[in-house]
Amino acid sequence: MRVCLGVGAAWIASPLRGQLTMEDLRSFSLEELMGLEVTSMSRKAEPFVATAGAVGVMTGQDIQQTGARSIADALRYATGLNVARVDSRVWAVSARGFNAAESNKLLVLMDGRTVYTPLFSGVHWDAQDTLLADLDRIEVIRGPGATMWGANAVNGVISITTKDARYTQGGLLSVGAGTEEQAFASARYGGEVPGKLYYRVYAKAYQRDDMLKLDGSPGHDSMRGAQGGFRMDSARAEDAGHWTIQGDYYQTEIRSEGMPDSPVAGGNLLARLTRNLSGDAELTTQVYFDHVARDIFGQYSEVLHTYDFDTQLRFSPWTRHEIVAGVNYRSASDHTGNTGTTQFAPSRRRIETAGAFVQDEMRWLDGRLGLIMGSKLEYHESVGWEFQPSARLAVRGPKRTLWAAVSRAVRTPSRYDEDLRFPNTRRPLLVGNPDFAPESVVAYELGYRAQPLRTLTWDVSFFYNDYRDLRSQERSALPAQRVFGNKLRAQSDGAELSAKWQLFRRWQLEAGYAFLHESFEMAPGSTDTTAGIQEWNDPKHTAHLRSSLQIRPGLEWDVGVRYVSSLPHPAQQAYTAVDSRIVWRVGGQWEFSVVGQNLFDPAHTEFGAGQPNARQVERSLYGSMTWEF
Repeated sequence: MRVCLGVGAAWIASPLRGQLTMEDLRSFSLEELMGLEVTSMSRKAEPFVATAGAVGVMTGQDIQQTGARSIADALRYATGLNVARVDSRVWAVSARGFNAAESNKLLVLMDGRTVYTPLFSGVHWDAQDTLLADLDRIEVIRGPGATMWGANAVNGVISITTKDARYTQGGLLSVGAGTEEQAFASARYGGEVPGKLYYRVYAKAYQRDDMLKLDGSPGHDSMRGAQGGFRMDSARAEDAGHWTIQGDYYQTEIRSEGMPDSPVAGGNLLARLTRNLSGDAELTTQVYFDHVARDIFGQYSEVLHTYDFDTQLRFSPWTRHEIVAGVNYRSASDHTGNTGTTQFAPSRRRIETAGAFVQDEMRWLDGRLGLIMGSKLEYHESVGWEFQPSARLAVRGPKRTLWAAVSRAVRTPSRYDEDLRFPNTRRPLLVGNPDFAPESVVAYELGYRAQPLRTLTWDVSFFYNDYRDLRSQERSALPAQRVFGNKLRAQSDGAELSAKWQLFRRWQLEAGYAFLHESFEMAPGSTDTTAGIQEWNDPKHTAHLRSSLQIRPGLEWDVGVRYVSSLPHPAQQAYTAVDSRIVWRVGGQWEFSVVGQNLFDPAHTEFGAGQPNARQVERSLYGSMTWEF
């Protein structure tokens, strides 16, 4: 049975994960799926049905069934996420509001590696790629996750995890072509050193077409790229623990009208060791290095080196208590170029952060009542120490959980906030502020999930967020100049609902809906005349419905419908998109698929309508063939 996003039937901690085929999953009952586990909420494995938070999961099979060719595209079917394509390389992705082309309140992890850039505290989605067939799952936390993951996990956390190498043995070759995804190919091979380790290597390449301008002419923003990587996992021994070493390298070229192509390249190397100590104690240590080189002609260039160390200990010192505690250190050193319209002063800077966290989960009444309390204490060189606590209460039954939470999280200043300069104007119109303070939120959440019928599960969550010290544009000493300040305030509230219904053994439906209301006001004394409209552009309503039907063994038809209501500024019309995928599997080794996206709409804009550089998302069609051996 396909595990549906938002319902939360996660299977990531099962010893069989990655081996499970679609037919295996279809054999699970909803009771079994609701009892499986997630890890990103509390940095430990816990049953989803008992999780005291708004969390959803996409398994690798879910991602394949969307027909998406990128991670950002697949996230369109995540309840509570707002995903909009800006152009061929830029995506606006946020949770619970504040969406923008440089969204800065959502933390994204790739196999435990933080991928946000300190340049603007957001994510370059064009660089977050891997072989989609190797994805184990994507976990989406809606709401603050700073107690576990630190600054910038303000409105949510997306944790992307690839499969253990033991579950990608043998070979895979895949090729495809289409109207927008003009050509793509990938290859992977996995093997074993008996009794010692499992490994895999992969490579992929793609070519994407131009998007359309508002007048229907080509946008001259096509892109092509290639990526390769490896992963090694130790043969598991319950008493000795487990280690992982993995790395990736990518190179992309983005076309620019009237200018040379913009190159983007990068690579990473990560090592993680998990040791089982006495009793139920477990120690996990992770280190990684990440390199990014980005040169967007006419805008900016950046070379970024990140070094990160993280270790955590999980143990139970007393009856009814389980503690997770850890420390971390990160050094991010960048060099920005002196060409283009956007520059940073100084051009070179190193940003160091360090922190420690602890969380205690206490349980009474045979686990039916739980209280989870913890905090992260984090140091950032620009603002000093920040305290990010949370408290969660859960009342649990065999097939239901009622939970409530209150949390605090911050977004630390980025180089954009502190060091921005526009040198190609007579006088800088907008500049950074070295004294920019952290943005903060206090979030209140309430949720309930249940399985009232054997064939039906549902999940609902409500939230109210109170934001302080948000970024504003204040008058400076120079009449035509503005400087970043912290005099914008906001409140948001909303609800998220998701459900899954298995009509028959071979047919299942999954649905999600999110409502969001936001209000903004300037603090007393503010001289900002924009009313903060550049900090957010969100729909009030988003919804999706997915159907997965196994017509007969080896033949599957997946259909998805997505609705996004209008955006306020610039004004953007609501749109509905229909996606469809037909898959034919032959002999257990061959797979043929045809995917159509945005089928009943020739083209529509999703973000930035009315602006000169706005792009339209077109109807697209592609086919692919995969051979596993």
